[in-house]
Amino acid sequence: MPIKVKVLGDFEKTEKYFNTALHSTDIQKIEKIAERSVKKFADATPKESNLTADSWGYEIIQNGKGFSLIFTNSNVKNGVNIALIIDSGHATSDGKWIRGKKYLDKTTEEVYNDILNETWEELKNL
Repeated sequence: MPIKVKVLGDFEKTEKYFNTALHSTDIQKIEKIAERSVKKFADATPKESNLTADSWGYEIIQNGKGFSLIFTNSNVKNGVNIALIIDSGHATSDGKWIRGKKYLDKTTEEVYNDILNETWEELKNL
């Protein structure tokens, strides 16, 4: 049984909404989100590694279609990002295994949900 779709009118309102949504966020809003998120990552980083906690940052890249928000941690030793090995675990020079603290998944999920919620609130007000 085929499905038949009949459309009346045009997509002018839909296109206007999406164009407004595409251009509604400004760099200051993204910077505020990024700064709050960096604080969450720093707060979640185990305290015995203050250098790693203090090394969180972000980059905002703008292109024609919008923005990309990238979180960084600049504590890198011998090409290894220390935040990642604190999270996932690592071997020591004498062969022992240090178990990971598993702090990044929960924090990343919180940050992601904060961004989604803030974006949703902004879109509802268009």
